[in-house]
Amino acid sequence: EDAAAEALLSAVEKWPVDGVPPNPGGWLTTTAGNRAIDRLRRESHRDAKHQAAFVIHDDTPHEPTGIV
Repeated sequence: EDAAAEALLSAVEKWPVDGVPPNPGGWLTTTAGNRAIDRLRRESHRDAKHQAAFVIHDDTPHEPTGIV
């Protein structure tokens, strides 16, 4: 639903300037699909970044390694 709403908003912004495309339904479908894929990619990167931040800021005590 979010991707469809974003595609419709994009159409409202672009079509008055660029004109309505020959196949408006196809344009909306393609744009919504692209927005959904972009969102999934952002979310997957966000999860990886959160995991990396957790590893960097891990405050659990660790056993010393090597000669003490």
